[in-house]
Amino acid sequence: MTSSQVEPKSSTVPTDPVGDRIDLLLAVARALGTGIPLDEMVSLLPARGPTAPSELTAWFRDHPQMGLVREGVVFPSGTETNSQRIRERIQESARRMEMARAAFDGPLGSLAPFLKFVAVTGSTAFDSAERQDDLDLFVVTKNGSLWTFLLLAYLLARFRWDQKTTLCLNYVLDESTARNEFLVSRRSIFAREALAMKPILNPEYGRKMLARAAWIREFFPRKAKDLGSPSKDAPLESHPGAALISAVVFPLLSSYLMLVGLYRNHRYRGRGEEDGVFRTEVGWGRLTYRSHKYDRLISLYDEPDSIRLGPKT
Repeated sequence: MTSSQVEPKSSTVPTDPVGDRIDLLLAVARALGTGIPLDEMVSLLPARGPTAPSELTAWFRDHPQMGLVREGVVFPSGTETNSQRIRERIQESARRMEMARAAFDGPLGSLAPFLKFVAVTGSTAFDSAERQDDLDLFVVTKNGSLWTFLLLAYLLARFRWDQKTTLCLNYVLDESTARNEFLVSRRSIFAREALAMKPILNPEYGRKMLARAAWIREFFPRKAKDLGSPSKDAPLESHPGAALISAVVFPLLSSYLMLVGLYRNHRYRGRGEEDGVFRTEVGWGRLTYRSHKYDRLISLYDEPDSIRLGPKT
């Protein structure tokens, strides 16, 4: 991970939902050192905002203090408009997507019986990956299978994964935990990351999971419009024998991962990479990592309610 400095929002921001949302998106882009493609920004605007890249380009001509449009990409005002860097990140993200698919077609493919859903998240999902970034994965396992899956995944990745890029299982939930996770209303950063994730195993399961999270539509009605209507939940699945293995593995592996987290955080702090420091959260149905960088982004996404006003599309 790389350090980034989050700057306060501009005091010249228009006091309207569209301006608030654009300011929010550009503040995050500034923190990540990147820009946002016009069509992507259009999909993230409130219902009453510009509906096409050409309209959004015209909006920026009227609000030059907010950002600059270069080659179809919006950059925060006062930052370098490096379109070549954007293209390189898109190419790197595409390479990583192929790498993730190859991992589950190859070394990790034998773990499919334990799984319900796998998706790429983080910088790769946002088409902004750089070579030093981890390849972040969101995984939903069958009930009782989470810690069995993790043990086998770590062993397979260690002995059969020969790529320099690190596979990071940074958000792993069992199915019952995942259902609850997506039913409870959360911040807009969660909604945006959920909509951006790129499935590599059972994409239809992911679509249904997002469709049940009606609160996501409050933040990003345009982006969520293609999810369809919520459907009835299928019965929870389990894997024979996995729960017993997980019961044995859980206390040992979770303790080990907590210790590894402390060690890595010590190294991050020693290098002055405070944004890389993370919190390890473990439970029977959960293994998640939450970095300081993510907490800083959350502070940017604490947006006013006015952004969500207006009719749904």
